[in-house]
Amino acid sequence: MLVFFLPFTPSPQNMPNPKITIELSKADKLIEIISWITLIFVWVTIVMNYSALPDTIPVHFGASGEPYSYGNKATIIILGFVMTFVFGMMSLLNRVPHIFNYPVKITPENARYQYTLATKLIRYINLSVVFLITFIIIMTMKIAHGEADGLGVWSLVTFMLIVFGPIANYFYKSFRASKTAPK
Repeated sequence: MLVFFLPFTPSPQNMPNPKITIELSKADKLIEIISWITLIFVWVTIVMNYSALPDTIPVHFGASGEPYSYGNKATIIILGFVMTFVFGMMSLLNRVPHIFNYPVKITPENARYQYTLATKLIRYINLSVVFLITFIIIMTMKIAHGEADGLGVWSLVTFMLIVFGPIANYFYKSFRASKTAPK
């Protein structure tokens, strides 16, 4: 029982990941700017078009992209808030890459590369989520006004590739780097 009160000294395997500041490349900055502009665009679109929406709009879509469930037009505002919340949380999370879970062991030697890979992935996923939700919001408005029938047959496949393609690429690069790193 006394063991629980003794100070814990972490073993080398349990040491926290090193804290390193990752500098943003020009491409990273561009992705951040595009993400923010898209987020602002979506809110302007929602605010400018909300009153013209019918009271009932599509709220769920099937794998074929066709709407199969309808609800209150306030759902579009909720979707905007969800997008903004996810965007904000992922942006905050990206500032602390040392707390991420990594598929490889983080060492002082590989930390900068692994953190850079991971933060680029989070930044890209954040941009992808903002783009995809923007697309869904715009298409929901078009469907509600009778200007479109659905999201499109290929929308689900495209969404999956946009999100999971970069994740697969990240794992490939991360594992490849860990195998070629000096031991």
